[in-house]
Amino acid sequence: MGLNKLLLLVVISYVVLVKVNAQSPTSSSPNNNITIGSTISTSSTNQTSYWISSSTNFAFGFYPLSTSNGSNNDEHLIGIWLTTTCTKTLVWSLGRNDPSLYGSGSPISFDQDGVLMLQVEDNAAGSKSKTPLLGNMVTSPASYASIQNDGNFVIYNSDSQIIWQSFDYVEKWDVQQ
Repeated sequence: MGLNKLLLLVVISYVVLVKVNAQSPTSSSPNNNITIGSTISTSSTNQTSYWISSSTNFAFGFYPLSTSNGSNNDEHLIGIWLTTTCTKTLVWSLGRNDPSLYGSGSPISFDQDGVLMLQVEDNAAGSKSKTPLLGNMVTSPASYASIQNDGNFVIYNSDSQIIWQSFDYVEKWDVQQ
């Protein structure tokens, strides 16, 4: 009888331990930090045109715009969208009141100086130029960034302190998960 109780206690402890570990965010979610050297581009397909949260519910990157008939017109906004809806609902865009549109071949790269750089083609001049994606909103070098599971795109310095986050630049955030 004592051995049966001990065996039952071991089994229950094992089940509880497995359940707790399965719910732990560190054991079930990969590190989705966006690091120096990372690049996304409008000319890429699949996950290389955006960075995704560890929950896979949100993405940050080039959000494709479609024409009224549903075909792709090769224009993109830089934004954050909910990936769990069929229409991939845009919840935030850079410059929401006056957003810039980007065509094919416009990469965003996390350069060696810790700056998110946007490369834009000037078709008239036949040249490309790079500019900081967030302009002067980020005043110190970044070490990494991440798209959080709540949809916040966050940039961190070398001390893991937040130096910029999309939630600070929200006019409307209407997401129901």
